[in-house]
Amino acid sequence: MKALMTAALLINGLAVAGPAAAATTMKVWTQSVANKVQPTTAPTAKASIALEGGRRSVEAYQIVVHASGGALTGVNMTASDLSDGQGHTIHRTAISFFREAFIDFTGVKVTGGNKPVPASSPTHDGRIPDPLIPFFDPYASTAKHVGAPFSVDAGLNQPVWMDVAIPANAVAGVYQGKVTVTAAGQPSVETPVSLTVWNLTLPDMRTVTTHFKMSEDIFINFHRGIYQCSGNSCWLSSSPKARTLVKRYEEMAHQHRIDTAASFVPDRGTDCSPPTASYWSSYDARLAPYMNGSYWSDKVPTGR
Repeated sequence: MKALMTAALLINGLAVAGPAAAATTMKVWTQSVANKVQPTTAPTAKASIALEGGRRSVEAYQIVVHASGGALTGVNMTASDLSDGQGHTIHRTAISFFREAFIDFTGVKVTGGNKPVPASSPTHDGRIPDPLIPFFDPYASTAKHVGAPFSVDAGLNQPVWMDVAIPANAVAGVYQGKVTVTAAGQPSVETPVSLTVWNLTLPDMRTVTTHFKMSEDIFINFHRGIYQCSGNSCWLSSSPKARTLVKRYEEMAHQHRIDTAASFVPDRGTDCSPPTASYWSSYDARLAPYMNGSYWSDKVPTGR
């Protein structure tokens, strides 16, 4: 009987419609870098960015894209120049974006720690944002897209980390600008940005003693073709590829005023005899570029 009624309706030009599908909409919200945003974190109403810092500092915030009703594709972000309204401008090239990738810790059990995932997640989500994928390859000679455009699955978040590098010559004051978020088939969303530049300049040289060690095991575990092995023992090689890779990590930390332990400095091995003069000559030659700044792109000596 139901089939006959449906057929009759169709013959008379009437369509039998099912439940209406929810329209896909893009919600953009913001979060400080003090909080990790998971795919299932409940969006908030905050939709603006307020930063402050001294010259030569790097300030950061998070912009989160939420896909409501359906998946989003072709998501991207662009920044405007920041202006203080007095003729002073911080160019948009001082602003960088990084897509936050997720690591799923569901089922992972390790010794130590006091914040298990997903047990401590408000939504019992095991996915935690950690790797930062730059929108553009910073090492390519021409613009090469890496972290964007990206997609967001229905009902989930995709956080984006935003860095603002305050130039050394920036005039103190309050600067205003915006970040425009776009997606395929969606109206663009503008996020207001306010940056207060303090009337002070951070020194180039690091003045606080630190100890950050970059483990060679980490490089070996995640990168191919940079190590040598003998039996079950492997170590970081001194090949051009290995040196280039390590230097990229070192430079990234150095830009944020963190100087790690120097790599590729000759090791004395297990010999307990006093070092020879030739050893110290080689040691000095390898360490000197770190100490005089010639190793670094900004020429600022290691402060560690």
